[in-house]
Amino acid sequence: MNKVLWDFINSDLTEADYFGYSKDDLITIKDYFLSMQKKDEEFKKLIKEPLDSMKDKCGWINDLGYTMLQQSETGEYISSALYLFPNEGKNLIIRKRYDSDDYTELAEKFPKFYLFNKAIRERYERQKEIPLIQDELREIDKIGQSFYDGQLHAKNSVSEIFQIYYVPNMRMEVYLPSDQEVMAYYHINKMKEYDKPLLNEEQKEKVLTKIQIRK
Repeated sequence: MNKVLWDFINSDLTEADYFGYSKDDLITIKDYFLSMQKKDEEFKKLIKEPLDSMKDKCGWINDLGYTMLQQSETGEYISSALYLFPNEGKNLIIRKRYDSDDYTELAEKFPKFYLFNKAIRERYERQKEIPLIQDELREIDKIGQSFYDGQLHAKNSVSEIFQIYYVPNMRMEVYLPSDQEVMAYYHINKMKEYDKPLLNEEQKEKVLTKIQIRK
Protein backbone atom coordinates (compact mmCIF):
# COMPACT_ATOMS: atom_id res chain seq x y z
CA MET A 1 0.00 0.00 0.00
CA ASN A 2 1.41 3.36 -0.99
CA LYS A 3 2.36 6.24 1.30
CA VAL A 4 -0.70 8.35 0.49
CA LEU A 5 -3.01 5.61 1.73
CA TRP A 6 -0.98 5.00 4.88
CA ASP A 7 -1.03 8.75 5.55
CA PHE A 8 -4.82 8.74 5.13
CA ILE A 9 -5.24 5.78 7.49
CA ASN A 10 -3.04 7.44 10.12
CA SER A 11 -4.79 10.81 9.78
CA ASP A 12 -7.84 12.00 11.73
CA LEU A 13 -9.77 12.88 8.56
CA THR A 14 -12.60 11.04 6.85
CA GLU A 15 -12.15 9.87 3.27
CA ALA A 16 -14.23 12.74 1.85
CA ASP A 17 -12.25 15.33 3.81
CA TYR A 18 -8.85 13.83 3.07
CA PHE A 19 -9.36 13.36 -0.68
CA GLY A 20 -11.58 16.41 -1.25
CA TYR A 21 -15.00 14.91 -2.06
CA SER A 22 -18.49 16.19 -1.28
CA LYS A 23 -19.85 14.97 2.06
CA ASP A 24 -23.44 14.82 0.78
CA ASP A 25 -25.27 11.48 1.07
CA LEU A 26 -22.34 9.64 2.62
CA ILE A 27 -22.29 7.01 5.33
CA THR A 28 -19.33 5.34 6.99
CA ILE A 29 -18.66 1.68 6.37
CA LYS A 30 -19.43 1.15 10.06
CA ASP A 31 -22.95 2.44 9.48
CA TYR A 32 -23.22 0.26 6.38
CA PHE A 33 -22.00 -2.79 8.32
CA LEU A 34 -24.55 -2.24 11.08
CA SER A 35 -27.40 -1.64 8.62
CA MET A 36 -26.64 -4.88 6.78
CA GLN A 37 -26.58 -6.81 10.04
CA LYS A 38 -30.09 -5.48 10.70
CA LYS A 39 -31.13 -6.83 7.29
CA ASP A 40 -29.64 -10.18 8.27
CA GLU A 41 -31.91 -10.22 11.33
CA GLU A 42 -34.91 -9.66 9.06
CA PHE A 43 -33.72 -12.51 6.85
CA LYS A 44 -33.39 -14.82 9.86
CA LYS A 45 -37.03 -14.16 10.74
CA LEU A 46 -38.06 -15.08 7.20
CA ILE A 47 -36.14 -18.37 7.24
CA LYS A 48 -36.83 -19.35 10.86
CA GLU A 49 -39.12 -22.25 10.00
CA PRO A 50 -36.87 -24.01 7.45
CA LEU A 51 -33.76 -23.29 9.53
CA ASP A 52 -35.36 -24.76 12.66
CA SER A 53 -36.34 -27.80 10.61
CA MET A 54 -32.73 -28.21 9.47
CA LYS A 55 -31.53 -28.00 13.06
CA ASP A 56 -34.01 -30.68 14.08
CA LYS A 57 -32.88 -33.03 11.30
CA CYS A 58 -29.16 -32.27 11.63
CA GLY A 59 -28.34 -31.65 15.28
CA TRP A 60 -24.90 -30.24 14.44
CA ILE A 61 -26.27 -27.17 12.61
CA ASN A 62 -26.14 -23.98 14.68
CA ASP A 63 -26.52 -21.11 12.20
CA LEU A 64 -26.55 -20.25 8.52
CA GLY A 65 -24.97 -17.70 6.20
CA TYR A 66 -26.14 -16.85 2.69
CA THR A 67 -24.57 -15.15 -0.29
CA MET A 68 -25.19 -14.84 -4.00
CA LEU A 69 -23.60 -13.47 -7.14
CA GLN A 70 -25.37 -11.18 -9.59
CA GLN A 71 -24.32 -9.27 -12.66
CA SER A 72 -23.82 -5.73 -11.35
CA GLU A 73 -25.00 -4.18 -14.62
CA THR A 74 -28.13 -6.26 -15.28
CA GLY A 75 -28.94 -7.81 -11.90
CA GLU A 76 -28.97 -11.24 -13.52
CA TYR A 77 -28.64 -14.01 -10.94
CA ILE A 78 -25.50 -16.15 -11.35
CA SER A 79 -25.19 -18.42 -8.32
CA SER A 80 -25.64 -18.64 -4.58
CA ALA A 81 -24.13 -20.44 -1.62
CA LEU A 82 -25.39 -21.37 1.84
CA TYR A 83 -22.91 -21.70 4.70
CA LEU A 84 -23.89 -24.12 7.45
CA PHE A 85 -22.22 -23.19 10.72
CA PRO A 86 -21.95 -26.16 13.11
CA ASN A 87 -22.01 -26.19 16.89
CA GLU A 88 -18.48 -27.58 16.63
CA GLY A 89 -16.11 -28.15 13.74
CA LYS A 90 -15.80 -26.52 10.34
CA ASN A 91 -18.63 -25.00 8.34
CA LEU A 92 -20.01 -26.61 5.20
CA ILE A 93 -20.53 -24.63 2.01
CA ILE A 94 -23.67 -25.75 0.18
CA ARG A 95 -24.46 -25.00 -3.44
CA LYS A 96 -26.98 -26.10 -6.01
CA ARG A 97 -25.75 -28.64 -8.51
CA TYR A 98 -25.37 -27.36 -12.06
CA ASP A 99 -27.03 -30.46 -13.50
CA SER A 100 -30.04 -30.81 -11.16
CA ASP A 101 -32.15 -29.12 -8.48
CA ASP A 102 -30.27 -30.87 -5.69
CA TYR A 103 -27.97 -29.14 -3.23
CA THR A 104 -24.58 -30.51 -2.29
CA GLU A 105 -21.49 -29.60 -0.30
CA LEU A 106 -18.81 -27.76 -2.25
CA ALA A 107 -16.12 -30.38 -1.58
CA GLU A 108 -18.13 -33.49 -2.40
CA LYS A 109 -15.48 -36.16 -2.61
CA PHE A 110 -12.32 -36.91 -0.65
CA PRO A 111 -9.55 -39.38 -1.45
CA LYS A 112 -9.92 -42.32 0.94
CA PHE A 113 -6.64 -41.63 2.72
CA TYR A 114 -8.01 -38.19 3.77
CA LEU A 115 -10.51 -40.00 6.01
CA PHE A 116 -7.72 -40.76 8.48
CA ASN A 117 -8.12 -37.10 9.47
CA LYS A 118 -10.79 -36.66 12.19
CA ALA A 119 -12.03 -33.32 10.84
CA ILE A 120 -12.40 -34.73 7.33
CA ARG A 121 -14.29 -37.78 8.65
CA GLU A 122 -16.65 -35.48 10.55
CA ARG A 123 -17.26 -33.39 7.44
CA TYR A 124 -17.80 -36.51 5.36
CA GLU A 125 -20.42 -37.82 7.79
CA ARG A 126 -22.22 -34.48 7.81
CA GLN A 127 -22.29 -34.43 4.02
CA LYS A 128 -24.35 -37.63 4.16
CA GLU A 129 -27.12 -35.71 5.92
CA ILE A 130 -27.49 -33.01 3.27
CA PRO A 131 -30.10 -35.09 1.33
CA LEU A 132 -32.32 -34.85 4.44
CA ILE A 133 -32.63 -31.06 4.18
CA GLN A 134 -33.07 -30.49 0.44
CA ASP A 135 -36.52 -28.87 0.77
CA GLU A 136 -35.28 -26.49 3.47
CA LEU A 137 -32.19 -25.50 1.47
CA ARG A 138 -34.34 -24.89 -1.59
CA GLU A 139 -36.75 -22.69 0.38
CA ILE A 140 -33.99 -20.66 2.04
CA ASP A 141 -32.20 -20.16 -1.26
CA LYS A 142 -35.41 -18.89 -2.87
CA ILE A 143 -36.04 -16.47 -0.01
CA GLY A 144 -32.42 -15.29 -0.09
CA GLN A 145 -32.44 -14.57 -3.81
CA SER A 146 -35.49 -12.35 -3.37
CA PHE A 147 -34.51 -10.71 -0.07
CA TYR A 148 -30.91 -9.80 -1.00
CA ASP A 149 -31.66 -8.95 -4.64
CA GLY A 150 -29.35 -6.10 -5.65
CA GLN A 151 -27.87 -5.80 -2.14
CA LEU A 152 -24.64 -7.79 -2.33
CA HIS A 153 -22.66 -6.14 -5.11
CA ALA A 154 -19.23 -4.76 -4.22
CA LYS A 155 -19.49 -1.10 -3.21
CA ASN A 156 -16.89 1.48 -4.15
CA SER A 157 -15.89 4.01 -1.52
CA VAL A 158 -16.37 7.72 -2.24
CA SER A 159 -12.83 8.03 -3.65
CA GLU A 160 -13.19 4.66 -5.45
CA ILE A 161 -9.88 3.63 -3.88
CA PHE A 162 -11.51 0.99 -1.67
CA GLN A 163 -14.09 -1.70 -2.34
CA ILE A 164 -16.42 -3.09 0.29
CA TYR A 165 -17.90 -6.59 0.16
CA TYR A 166 -20.60 -7.76 2.53
CA VAL A 167 -21.40 -11.46 3.02
CA PRO A 168 -24.64 -11.89 5.00
CA ASN A 169 -24.25 -13.17 8.57
CA MET A 170 -20.56 -13.79 7.92
CA ARG A 171 -18.37 -10.75 7.40
CA MET A 172 -17.55 -7.47 5.69
CA GLU A 173 -14.33 -7.19 3.71
CA VAL A 174 -12.48 -4.03 2.73
CA TYR A 175 -10.45 -4.57 -0.40
CA LEU A 176 -7.79 -2.55 -2.18
CA PRO A 177 -8.27 -3.20 -5.93
CA SER A 178 -5.11 -1.38 -6.99
CA ASP A 179 -2.94 -3.80 -5.00
CA GLN A 180 -5.36 -6.75 -5.12
CA GLU A 181 -5.08 -7.06 -1.36
CA VAL A 182 -7.51 -7.33 1.55
CA MET A 183 -7.19 -4.42 3.96
CA ALA A 184 -9.45 -5.76 6.70
CA TYR A 185 -12.04 -8.40 7.62
CA TYR A 186 -14.90 -7.67 10.01
CA HIS A 187 -16.38 -10.97 11.15
CA ILE A 188 -19.87 -11.86 12.33
CA ASN A 189 -19.38 -15.62 12.11
CA LYS A 190 -15.69 -16.47 12.08
CA MET A 191 -14.45 -17.99 8.83
CA LYS A 192 -11.08 -19.02 7.54
CA GLU A 193 -9.06 -16.15 6.08
CA TYR A 194 -7.17 -17.09 2.95
CA ASP A 195 -5.48 -13.68 2.65
CA LYS A 196 -3.69 -11.92 5.47
CA PRO A 197 -5.18 -8.42 5.86
CA LEU A 198 -2.96 -5.35 5.64
CA LEU A 199 -4.34 -3.61 8.71
CA ASN A 200 -3.86 -4.58 12.34
CA GLU A 201 -6.74 -4.62 14.84
CA GLU A 202 -6.31 -0.99 15.92
CA GLN A 203 -6.08 0.29 12.33
CA LYS A 204 -9.05 -1.68 11.09
CA GLU A 205 -11.27 -0.31 13.89
CA LYS A 206 -10.14 3.20 13.01
CA VAL A 207 -10.98 3.02 9.30
CA LEU A 208 -14.55 1.88 10.08
CA THR A 209 -15.42 5.55 10.67
CA LYS A 210 -13.05 6.96 8.01
CA ILE A 211 -13.94 5.09 4.81
CA GLN A 212 -17.24 6.26 3.32
CA ILE A 213 -19.71 5.12 0.66
CA ARG A 214 -22.71 6.72 -1.02
CA LYS A 215 -26.10 5.95 0.50
